[in-house]
Formats: sequence, structure tokens, C-alpha cells
Amino acid sequence: MDKTYTSIIEALIFSSDEPISENEIIRAIRGIDGEEIEINSSDIHSALEELNNRYEEHGNSFKIKKIANGFIFATTEINAKYVGFLSSEKSKRRLSQAALETLAIIAYKQPITKPELEQIRGVNSDYILNT
Repeated sequence: MDKTYTSIIEALIFSSDEPISENEIIRAIRGIDGEEIEINSSDIHSALEELNNRYEEHGNSFKIKKIANGFIFATTEINAKYVGFLSSEKSKRRLSQAALETLAIIAYKQPITKPELEQIRGVNSDYILNT
């Protein structure tokens, strides 16, 4: 497979926030380079094999993995326990003062609309409600 397409496939998987399917990869390539481009499932699999071999040769901490009929970047099994530990540590973090204040208002005044919450707090609550 052309090195350019291998790089494009890598970029598509890297930029996707969820598993990206073979059909989506083909659609993206043909959408830019034209419908006449000859690319199929076996081309994608050979590009992924080449990428994963390259990652392994360089000792990278990640690889491309097939999940839910799509492809994602994932940490290698060796590194997964460290990433998992860090993720669990982040989930144990405490709520900020603003988050506690917002939660207390919602608990006390429920049901409450966003404009009512912002009037009580005196500030925009977009960010805190999304956390």
C-alpha cells in the first residue's frame, strides 16, 4: 500500500474520538481523492499491520486495535496497568468549590433551570455543568 495512504489511515484513526470503521476510512479517502481510488479492506488491514509492526519495532506504548467493528489507538498490555492507575487516581479527585456550590444549589432548589442557577450563582454556569 502507498505510504501516503498508510499515513492517512493513521491520521484518521488518531483523530477519531470513537472507533472508526473500514467503510468510514474508505469513504474519507475517496471523498478527498475521488471515487476511482482503488482501496479496499485488505489494503486497510495491510496498512494497519505495517503501522503496528512499526510501533512495536520502535517500542511505542500504543498500537492500533480493532474494537466494535472499528479501529482505535490503545495502549499496549504492558502499559495499560499504568494508564489505568492514573485514570483511577483522576476519578478520585475532589469536586471544585464551584462544582460543590452548583451541586448544593441544584440539590436544594430542584427542579431548577440553568438560568435560575446562574441567577443564584451570579456567573455563567456552562463549564461547571459540563464537568
